[in-house]
Amino acid sequence: MLLNVINMNMKKILFLAILTCIATSSYAQFGIGVKGGANANLYSLNFDDIVEQFDVSQDGKNAGFHVGAQLRFNTKIGLYFQGDVLYTYSEEKINMSSYDSNAWVAATRHGLDIPVLVGFKLGFFRVYAGPKFQASLGDDITQSISNLAKIDFKMDDEVFGYQIGIGFDIFKKLTIDLNYNGRFSQSSQELIINDSVIHGSKTTSQLWLSVGILF
Repeated sequence: MLLNVINMNMKKILFLAILTCIATSSYAQFGIGVKGGANANLYSLNFDDIVEQFDVSQDGKNAGFHVGAQLRFNTKIGLYFQGDVLYTYSEEKINMSSYDSNAWVAATRHGLDIPVLVGFKLGFFRVYAGPKFQASLGDDITQSISNLAKIDFKMDDEVFGYQIGIGFDIFKKLTIDLNYNGRFSQSSQELIINDSVIHGSKTTSQLWLSVGILF
């Protein structure tokens, strides 16, 4: 008796799943593809504890890139949903100087970015926004040789932020996007100079220009 009830319920669930798939396929369209592009890093530093000791400034080295996969779910009313999984590479550099020394420390960041977007499409034009999750895949730290004998640079590993942008679909396959990437809070950072730990913060944002193909 129990097996019969389970079998009946399984048949109902399977029937509802088939109906859902049929309705979804007639109402929406999936697209999967690849994308990549350039990043421009926009950031500001705040290390108030060492203003009297060192002049700290950010360098103009702020380029990077991203590459990965995109998945889009289009509906017939113009609304669409999109998720990307992207490897990102970015660089940043800090210059430090005092009355008798000059030094710099640079960080190269490798990350995994996953934006989850909701957008609206009108013809070939799109607008979209949504949260973005980022996990660090590692940082490479380099430094100058100076009488500031030991310099290190530490950043937080995970970022929760957002992405907002516009896009164009050319011939329904070629995608072009320009978006702004920000975060909801400042990132914590540490400078270590001669075994002294100086706490600071950084406000980070990025501009992305991407080109992709949907299949």
